[in-house]
Amino acid sequence: MEKNNNIDLLDRFLKSETTEAEDAILFDWFGSKESQRDIYASYDERWENASDMIPSDVQDRIYKSIRNKTNLHQEIKTKRITLSSLSRYIAVACLFIVIGMSLFIVMGKGLFTTNFVVSAEEGMKSTVELPDGTKVWLNSGSRLMYSNTYNFWNRKVHLEGEGYFEVNRNERKNFIVEVNGLEVEALGTKFNVQAYSGSNMITTTLLKGKVNVRSNEKEMLLSPDQQIQFNIRSKSFLEVKSCDASKYALWKNNELYFDCESLEEIGMTLERLYSVDVVFASESAKKYTFCGAISNTNLINVLECITMTAPVHYEMKNNVLYFSDIEK
Repeated sequence: MEKNNNIDLLDRFLKSETTEAEDAILFDWFGSKESQRDIYASYDERWENASDMIPSDVQDRIYKSIRNKTNLHQEIKTKRITLSSLSRYIAVACLFIVIGMSLFIVMGKGLFTTNFVVSAEEGMKSTVELPDGTKVWLNSGSRLMYSNTYNFWNRKVHLEGEGYFEVNRNERKNFIVEVNGLEVEALGTKFNVQAYSGSNMITTTLLKGKVNVRSNEKEMLLSPDQQIQFNIRSKSFLEVKSCDASKYALWKNNELYFDCESLEEIGMTLERLYSVDVVFASESAKKYTFCGAISNTNLINVLECITMTAPVHYEMKNNVLYFSDIEK
């Protein structure tokens, strides 16, 4: 029933009788694997049932034109026998061309192109499954943007913040994450990208498969358990380094991993996760480092773990978190 409804909708679309809402429905269906099969079956059946659709003299002219242009001087009898089938295939092929051009024109005019935005507010996380089956986890304070043309012409998304991607494989359309002038391209893989606005670095960490990370003319290829950082200010890559990549995706399971980060860097993470303001009583307090993973159950648990290894004291007042040195 759904197939017939879509074919009826297609008939009306070719006559310019559809609404914008119906165009959007048709566009989504036309991007599916089943659409071409259904269209061919329907219009092939119509051709078969049509009587005298092409007069014999027109068939002869079509055949002679094809024969002359392709130098088919042999097996003439066989070719003439199959001309009806050939004409049918040509007609259906032309139909696909008309449909494709119509969709291209409509898209070019932006009549039903829509941008979708998935957000994770501060203190929250979000997950989304894209139309091709790719799964995305968004960390606190992050946004993912993609068009309703996703998976039709290409598989491009735009990221702000941090996202973990499990990409569904499609050898004809690589998956691309656009982030602040950088592109991370993957075929079918698992990787994490961190690109918060307060940081000068874009960090890509690969868990499985392969990804190309590129900016302008330069391109870096990552293998599993490798990480690359891109400096936004200098527009340059740092050296590829080996790592336990799984640790950089712990956040999606409510765990925090700090790779020997300074307390100042950790403070920015806490601000995003818990919607607090972090204040340091001294410059020296900012420089203490913490390495390891923490169960991200609540802020107090995280603070207790940090202060067990760093000589700092913390205090909460009116949603402001203060760090200070412990007096010796």
